[in-house]
Amino acid sequence: MCKITNFGRDLDNLRGNGNDNKTRLPVRWMAPETLWSSEFSIESDVWSFGVVVWEIVTLGNTPYPGMSAKEVIEYLKQGSRLSRPKHCKEDLYLLMMKCWSQKPSRRPKFKDLVHELEEIERDTQVYVTSIRAIDDVQEYAITTE
Repeated sequence: MCKITNFGRDLDNLRGNGNDNKTRLPVRWMAPETLWSSEFSIESDVWSFGVVVWEIVTLGNTPYPGMSAKEVIEYLKQGSRLSRPKHCKEDLYLLMMKCWSQKPSRRPKFKDLVHELEEIERDTQVYVTSIRAIDDVQEYAITTE
């Protein structure tokens, strides 16, 4: 069982209403509307879920490797998204991309994600090519040092 949380912070802290003005935001997991307008929703949670799937596929790599938080924000403003790991099957990456739709209303509902993941599981024997995954993880580590 996997639990997705808000990194131990409550929404008041994330919105800047907490007592600690130095609260670091989890920018790498936040949807654009949350970054620009502090809009939190189930749709912004779907965005974060897509990032978590990317992390799982990369065996725990940091999203947007080698970028600062400021660079991540600029990258997203340009409409860019996390790239597909070489070892990730196309259908799983397409699911991630749906989670990262610019318009929150175009992102899938969690129930639809469950259905799509079940379809991927049913149709695919190999989700991640493990030898290539290890090579990719090593490549990410080299480029971020």
